[in-house]
Amino acid sequence: MSSILESEHQCSGASDEELELYARINWWTEGVFQMIISLIGLCGNSISIWILCSKAMQSIFNRLLIVLAIFDNMYLIFSVLDSIRHEHGTVNVHYYLFANVLYPLHNASLTGSIYMTVVLAFERYLAVSHPISYHNSVNSGPHWIRITRYVLPVLIFSVLFNLPKFFELHAYESASQRTVLLGNGSLVNQTLLNVQIAPTSLRLNEDYIFYYQNNARLLVTAIVPFFALLIFNYGIYQAVGRRKHGLNQVRGGNNNNNQSLQTNAAEENRQAIMLFAIVIFFLIFNLPRNFLSLNEVLSFAQVKEDYMRGCKGLALWILLVGTLSHLLLVVNSSMNFFLYCGMSTTFRKELKHRLCPRPPRHSRADFNLRIPRTQDQGTPSGVLLTNL
Repeated sequence: MSSILESEHQCSGASDEELELYARINWWTEGVFQMIISLIGLCGNSISIWILCSKAMQSIFNRLLIVLAIFDNMYLIFSVLDSIRHEHGTVNVHYYLFANVLYPLHNASLTGSIYMTVVLAFERYLAVSHPISYHNSVNSGPHWIRITRYVLPVLIFSVLFNLPKFFELHAYESASQRTVLLGNGSLVNQTLLNVQIAPTSLRLNEDYIFYYQNNARLLVTAIVPFFALLIFNYGIYQAVGRRKHGLNQVRGGNNNNNQSLQTNAAEENRQAIMLFAIVIFFLIFNLPRNFLSLNEVLSFAQVKEDYMRGCKGLALWILLVGTLSHLLLVVNSSMNFFLYCGMSTTFRKELKHRLCPRPPRHSRADFNLRIPRTQDQGTPSGVLLTNL
């Protein structure tokens, strides 16, 4: 009876032909496109950090954007290194680094990027929904203290939550024999040492897979950020609407207080709109990843049954969605520079000023202010007073 049940079970994994198709597709997506997009994103994020550090963009929101760009750059660097390892081949030490350092830090950088986006939404929610208390708290102390209160918990949580990832993989050397034909016609046996990566007993533990890998990661990296972003952005949307209604009522006056209020409100509204764009793209580009996490939870029994029956590998469509997810996560970490250029006038002006600085202009009075030669100065006549 058991043999009949075993014969009726069909493995859900991809066939050899499907794996060959997947390998060809994956080479282009992760080996070519992902590499190119990552390098573009690294350049764009680095320029963004350079511009956002300027005095013209000195605000808590922009400083938090710098931290987000740093997390994104970390994720892109790890993605490039993983593409090199997986698709282009590398030295043996890379495999050891991947198993023990790069793999867990790759996951930690993704977690940090996710929750920095949530922090940005929370910061804008406070600024727009509670402007008086927000500005009082901002002006009560140095900006770096408030920024540290935002960033440090994200950093600590990202590392602690991904600590188990440091114990999921291990690298080991495996020996293989091959016969080589020498120039004199003789055959020589050679021993090749290859580094392999395999899951540890922890990674294969059923409880670990169910509670941490499936449920905890789905909850922490998908469900909680998703609903937090929805709640904060809905609150921002309502607050912006109320502020517009309030400004319309006070617009009749021309005093300086009203003008200052309108200027501050307009700047915060622009930042809120830019945040909306960041969050919308974040949610869209994370959909495949969240879908895979949810599917992994729902199909846990099927995967376990396949493993018990000796089946190996995943279905082709899961592999392809995984490749798409990796590519979209790289795009999400690479596109903020272009959002800033398209949606922030101050960012564009500062970028233009940094890349194409204008020489200082001299007024006509500068050229008329000349001093004669004196024995004490030893300065030739005709030297501009402004240059002394």
